[in-house]
Amino acid sequence: MSRMLRREPSLGRPARLAPALLFAASLAVGVALVATNPQLYWQQSDAVIYRDAGAAVLHGRPLYPTLFGPAQLPFTYPPFAGLLFAAGSPLPFGSWKAGLAGLSLVGLVGSALAALRLTGRRTADCWPAAFVFGAIGLWLEPVDSTLSFGQINLMVMALVLTDLAFARNTRFGGVGIGLAAGLKITPAIFIGYLLLSGNRREAGTAALTAAATVAIGFLALPADAMRFWGGRILQPGDGPERLVNQSLRGTFLRAAHRATGEQLSWLIAVLAVGVVGLIAAASASRAGLELWGVCLCAASGLLASPISWSHHWVWVLPVLVLAWQSTAPWRWAATASVVLLFAWWPLPVGLHGRWLADVSAHPSGLLRILPHDDGRELRWSGWQMVLGNYYVVAAMLFVLSGSIAVYRRKHRGGMLSPSE
Repeated sequence: MSRMLRREPSLGRPARLAPALLFAASLAVGVALVATNPQLYWQQSDAVIYRDAGAAVLHGRPLYPTLFGPAQLPFTYPPFAGLLFAAGSPLPFGSWKAGLAGLSLVGLVGSALAALRLTGRRTADCWPAAFVFGAIGLWLEPVDSTLSFGQINLMVMALVLTDLAFARNTRFGGVGIGLAAGLKITPAIFIGYLLLSGNRREAGTAALTAAATVAIGFLALPADAMRFWGGRILQPGDGPERLVNQSLRGTFLRAAHRATGEQLSWLIAVLAVGVVGLIAAASASRAGLELWGVCLCAASGLLASPISWSHHWVWVLPVLVLAWQSTAPWRWAATASVVLLFAWWPLPVGLHGRWLADVSAHPSGLLRILPHDDGRELRWSGWQMVLGNYYVVAAMLFVLSGSIAVYRRKHRGGMLSPSE
């Protein structure tokens, strides 16, 4: 796809260094905060599961249905992911945590860089803003949760975005998306995005790469692969009705006040959102609005997935880039809305929610205000249903408004600028 690359004014050396220093300062503040209360801000519960699952692979123990870590939680990723984790599992846990955190920070800045590149700017011109968005991103709740839990969401997002931003029209186009799908499955929606947007060769490469990860899993861990693809894939690692499952599935369960059921209505909603979102995303891509398309696709995938924990919503970072880079009149309002809804605010909330006067304010997402866990979500009513599902509400509005905007532009015969 051809596009006009936008050239930014050249910056002097101090100006070029300032964004990197800002990122370093933001990271230093975050590290200092973690040091004050590591039990709260540096749980690393998923890092333990990854390391222990990798060790199980090395020692020939089954991945499924074994429970890992002090919390005794299941490993919910495909066998291919277990094989990758096995490579680093012999490391001391301190080194393991540091490695995951370091790769996640690279993924954070790399994702911002790729998102900016998708607006049509030259790579060299994107670096300063990438560090600025990285500095802001550290204080978004999904990013913080990813780092705190020791998750791999930022690395998976970086695989997808760098593939789309830097590997298009090359022999490697689609490989990153295929690997991401092999690790967490849900990025497979981007294979459909590539196909519908006319990138058939890259869609084929992504599909073959994803299939190769499945084949590797069967060759190396046949019993685990049979268990996972034979049914384990459909079993959530935790209660899907919980507050932190910000997907349509979680919303339907909370609205029904029960932890199971609501299959038909959920499937209809998923089908509608998936079709509308993917068509709008592909239309945006065909119009040269790649970042619009990517964000619409990601939002549709998060809504449609049965489980979209709040830390999966790291895709809010490219949405923030999209809002800020827009030339539309609502640029400031959109940017402020993203920060308001997804930032890590100092709030006096308890462990299981509620605004408590006797609790000191500490960084937390707005979602945490509501009572949650141990079935509390199933007793919500009225305004609690709106506030407790606002990730879903915001994404639905984004997909709807984005689809309408793309449709209108298409039928008016006009073209949006890459950053509009």
